Amino acid sequence: MTPGVGLSATLWLRSSQLALAREVVRHAGLAVRRAGGPDPGRAPQIAAEWGAAPIDDLRAALATASGEVVLLMDSTGLGGAGVPWAGDEQMLRAARQRGAKVISLEPVPASLLELSTGVSQALRAPLVMGSEPDEADPEPGARTVPDLVWLAPLSRLCDPVRDLPEMIEQFGAVRSLSLECSGSPDSGSLGMRLWDAMDLAGRIMGEPETVHASYSGAASGRALHVLPGESLRDLHGDLTASLRFADGRGAAIFVTDQADTLALRATLTGPTGVIRVTDRDLSWRTTSGEERVASGAPRDPRGSGQIIAEQIQRLLDTSGAALGGVDVPRTLAMSQAALLSSRTGEPERPDLVRRMAGG
Repeated sequence: MTPGVGLSATLWLRSSQLALAREVVRHAGLAVRRAGGPDPGRAPQIAAEWGAAPIDDLRAALATASGEVVLLMDSTGLGGAGVPWAGDEQMLRAARQRGAKVISLEPVPASLLELSTGVSQALRAPLVMGSEPDEADPEPGARTVPDLVWLAPLSRLCDPVRDLPEMIEQFGAVRSLSLECSGSPDSGSLGMRLWDAMDLAGRIMGEPETVHASYSGAASGRALHVLPGESLRDLHGDLTASLRFADGRGAAIFVTDQADTLALRATLTGPTGVIRVTDRDLSWRTTSGEERVASGAPRDPRGSGQIIAEQIQRLLDTSGAALGGVDVPRTLAMSQAALLSSRTGEPERPDLVRRMAGG
């Protein structure tokens, strides 16, 4: 039996996400028993897609979730709007204790301020992918992994990226990184793509000294320059960022939620050549053109629905262990430094953003 087939699920989505939701449900083999979303009056139509019970209150649905997958394709109803995160955390913790597996296509929590009010965390891991923790530091970077809400889709859950640590051990220290994470608004907002990119950049290179970024909102035009808010919630458009590290290393980031499908492209340079990685393949070539390592094989193109479904199955199969080593505070600090830089026009420091949030 395919993993996840027949597993009971509750879906929360916008009406515009119906086509994507059909693909996710089909590929993941979910049995939808409740469905709805934040669009006023549309819960019955959404639920009718699967003959499910309609829901129009996310918190009420989470309060009764038990032994099922709760897929949040939209996070409206959690955090934000002055709602104390501590209450949401208690609700999510109770749902987890009842056996519910909450998976979100949006960052939850969406800011360091929300994180600082609670959010259960555990598990320590090295700061840089493939590195060893500093034995002199009893708490190396306070690495954390979320245990209440699992995020997907993430680059770290793709097979080629999962193979990166072993390759980097042979490749040597990464000197420079170019990284692109793209998707459509239905498969996750710009905030989620930024979270994903900063998570991967942090895994590969650690936390930068400064982030210098520019944001182009989806609604902006020649006569209108939209500025991002302080959280990753409700962001749409494109963002570019330059990450500078204290030792001279650098990374260039491009993220957008205005593409047609989910895609990852990254180039890593170091002492032994260039590593190129996508969500489908991974290769390492020396400066002389010798192919040292390559993995992955040509496959039929996969749509966003299939990619999301595969990652949902991986999370369920591993009980969330596939997210081991996620550093939520670092990722949020790097992401919010990019948003702050987009507003100020100056390079901003993730460590300063962390202190401003009380971290």
